[in-house]
Amino acid sequence: MYYINMANTQKLLTLREAAELLNVHIRTLQRWDESGVLVAIRVGTGRHRRYRREDIERLLKKGTNGGKS
Repeated sequence: MYYINMANTQKLLTLREAAELLNVHIRTLQRWDESGVLVAIRVGTGRHRRYRREDIERLLKKGTNGGKS
């Protein structure tokens, strides 16, 4: 889990945006974050999850099964 300044969040995807791109449920992304498959960046005082677009694209290349065969 990473923490960053809110000023650097413009290139990050929200939980919903990432889920839509990966065609998975939001809870799946939360579990992947908890297990280290796709680690979220936490922003703000509410520690909302954000995802790097390049991390999403890398996972798409592997397939959206969480990197498992």
